[in-house]
Amino acid sequence: MSNVDQWVRAFAKQSLSDFDAREQLLEDRELPQCHQLHALQMALEKASKAHLISVNESVADVTRSHAHVGKQIPLIVKHGLSSEPGTNAGWLVKAVRNVALRIDRLHPQINDGGSVPANVEYPWQGPFGVVAPCDHSFGFSIDDDKPLAAIVKFTRQRMAALVADPES
Repeated sequence: MSNVDQWVRAFAKQSLSDFDAREQLLEDRELPQCHQLHALQMALEKASKAHLISVNESVADVTRSHAHVGKQIPLIVKHGLSSEPGTNAGWLVKAVRNVALRIDRLHPQINDGGSVPANVEYPWQGPFGVVAPCDHSFGFSIDDDKPLAAIVKFTRQRMAALVADPES
């Protein structure tokens, strides 16, 4: 297995592990939302990097940045939807794009030019004082959210395929 394939497989495996951690966090409804969103954001970031490296982006370029979720996850979902017969879900791909961009902004270094200080890791200055992520509602529904369910389903499928065959 080439060094590049090892990077693809490692990012894909870690993404799947982060998805599993999120599933564990979702079981405890009393935990603040920031924890499962952090695991989701990390899973999708690693999935985006695995995907980019698998389509010939350089490992060095991919690992330098965090802003990949908003662009790569919709591509992964669109590809997954295209492989399901009878699926014509243009509305879903658009909704996925919006959710993926919101998830991208959960990273503390991606704050949309300072306009979105809320992140899942570190406190920030809000209009009425300092806010801890555990006290903030990020507005993501974990129940009955079709775009988010599609993101998780198709990204997990893609990562499982890359673990099995990094060149797929």
